[in-house]
Amino acid sequence: MSHEVAVSRTIAATPDDIWCVLTDLARWSVLLRHVVSLEVLTPGEYGVGTRWLESRSVFGRDSTQEYTVTEVNRPSQTAVETEHGDLLYRVEHLIEPSGDHSDSRPRTRVTVRLRSDQAGDGTTWIWRVLGAIGSRAIQEAMAQDLADLAAAVERPETRDMLVIHRLFTRELGAAPDLVRGVPGGDVHRAGVVADHLSTVLNTLVDHHHGEDVLIWPLLSQRTAIDPAVSRKLEEEHARVHVDIIRARASINRWRERADEDERDRLVDLLTVLAADIRVHLETEENEILPLIERHLTRVEYARLVAHGRETLPKDKAATIVQLFLEGTNRSERALLLGEYPPTMQLFIKTVGARQYRRYVRQLRSGK
Repeated sequence: MSHEVAVSRTIAATPDDIWCVLTDLARWSVLLRHVVSLEVLTPGEYGVGTRWLESRSVFGRDSTQEYTVTEVNRPSQTAVETEHGDLLYRVEHLIEPSGDHSDSRPRTRVTVRLRSDQAGDGTTWIWRVLGAIGSRAIQEAMAQDLADLAAAVERPETRDMLVIHRLFTRELGAAPDLVRGVPGGDVHRAGVVADHLSTVLNTLVDHHHGEDVLIWPLLSQRTAIDPAVSRKLEEEHARVHVDIIRARASINRWRERADEDERDRLVDLLTVLAADIRVHLETEENEILPLIERHLTRVEYARLVAHGRETLPKDKAATIVQLFLEGTNRSERALLLGEYPPTMQLFIKTVGARQYRRYVRQLRSGK
C-alpha cells in the first residue's frame, strides 16, 4: 500500500544555488524551522549513502529519524529514505528550471514528494481515518520547508535601496537653497526647515547604522571586498559622519534665532554634505549593492528593511514613506509599499498622502 503527497514552489534562484543549500545538511537546523537538530553520521560530501539523524517537530512533538540518501542527480534530483516501524518513507526533491521569465532573475521549480510504502494493507484504515487531516498537515510542513529553502537561497532585490538613496540626494541637494530662502529673523520658518532637515539627517544616520550592523559583518564574512573600495567607503563614510555632526550643530543654533550669519554657515555645510553623500551613495550603489545581491539572502537583507521601518518615528512614519515614494514609478512604489502590511499600506496611501501634501506645501512654499 502506497500513499504520496507532493508540494511545489517556484524559487528565484538557479538549480545549482538551490542544490548547494539543499545538500548543506549542517545548516538545516538553522534554515528549516521544523528541523530541531541534525547530526551527519557519514564523512564526506553529500552523495548516495550519506546518512544523518534528524530531529523534527511533528504535531508539536520532536521525532527523530535516520535518513539515507539513495539517489543523487546533481543538480536536478535527489531522494532519501527512512524507516518507521514497518513503513518505508521516500522523500524526493525535483529541481527544474522554470519557464517563468517575468523578470531577469532565474527561476526554478522545486517539487518535494513524500511517499510511504507498507507491505499489505495495514495502514489502509489509518489513511482512511486520518488521511485528509494528516495529508494536509504534511503538505503544510513540506510547504514550510520549501518556503524556508526559498528564503535561504533567493537573492535580495535591492532596487528599494536606490529609492532610499534618491531621497537623501534629493532632499540634501535641495537643502542649501531651502535654508538660503529663509529670511533673517524668521524663527517660525527656520523651525519648519530645521525640523525637515533633522528628519532627513536622522533617517540617514539610522540607515547607515543599519548597514553597519546588519550588512557589513555578513559581507565581510562571505566575500573579500577590494581593499581599495573598502578604504574609499571608509573615508567617504567618515567624511559624511563629520558633515552630519557639523550640520546638526549648525541647525540647532540657527533654529533658535534664525540669524543670517548662522544661516550662511549652514548653507555652506549642507552644500558640502550634499556633495559628499552623493559620492558615497554612488560608491555603495556601484560597489556594494552587487555584492549584497550575490552574497546575502533575501531574509538577511529584509532585516535591514525591517530596521529602516522600525526606526522611523511613529508620528512621522507615513510622511517619511511618502518622501521616499516621491518621484518613484509604479514598480518602485509597489516594491516599497509591499514591505508594509496591508493596513499600513492603506494608511500611507490615504492619511499619509494627505499629511504629506500638507507637509510639502508648508515646507516648500511656506504656506
